[in-house]
Amino acid sequence: MSLRFERRVLIDRTQAEVFAWHTRPGAFARLGPPWENVRAETRGAGIGNGSRVVLKSKIGPVWTRWEGEHFGYRENEIFCDRQIEGPFKSWVHRHRFESDATGGCWLIDEIDYELPWGMIGSVGVRYVERRLDRLFRYRHVMTKTDLELRAARCGRALISGASGMIGRALIDFLRTQGWAVDLLVRREVKAAREISWNPSADLVAWPKGYHCDAVIHLAGANIADGRWAPPPPPAFRNQEQLRRRHAHVDQRDP
Repeated sequence: MSLRFERRVLIDRTQAEVFAWHTRPGAFARLGPPWENVRAETRGAGIGNGSRVVLKSKIGPVWTRWEGEHFGYRENEIFCDRQIEGPFKSWVHRHRFESDATGGCWLIDEIDYELPWGMIGSVGVRYVERRLDRLFRYRHVMTKTDLELRAARCGRALISGASGMIGRALIDFLRTQGWAVDLLVRREVKAAREISWNPSADLVAWPKGYHCDAVIHLAGANIADGRWAPPPPPAFRNQEQLRRRHAHVDQRDP
């Protein structure tokens, strides 16, 4: 038996702006609530037709594999995803965008799904509905809040210490706001947006002509590692070194 779940939220941004937010790097991660144990194994390029994503999701003590495919893409109006492999017998999720007379946009999530054989009955339906309701309340609050910030400007940000919980969340937030993000890394460079930094040798491998509009320094020692005693750990002394000795990074005027 096919079931329908629907939730909607009114966002004080145009239809095109709300749709564009969903196409940006970081949007998928922003929509994942902290209590859901979900890992993206592979992601396609964007939300266009045929793009696929493979997730691992923990339901109780069991890890399940979920592969989805995007389809039905119409810019500023709708994009959809369907389950190719996963825990449901069938799953189709339509993300619809409709303009409102006030100038805002209705974001409408419609899901048609069928439960697997082991969850037939009212108990299974109530369990899934509760999880979906909590998930989409979170997603709609997050989407609405991010979009209605109305950032005055975007630019390029350089972040150190971005591998931690705060750093990862900040990267996703900035990218959905339209910022380009580069990372200072203390390991071997593995991606185009990474810049090598060796704080012990006071060296940064600045790309030729590099500039940024903001520097966010999150690198340091883990405060949960144990009690501190003077002198302060080297990781904290390096923070001031980075600020003083690499202040030459070209920062454009607002």
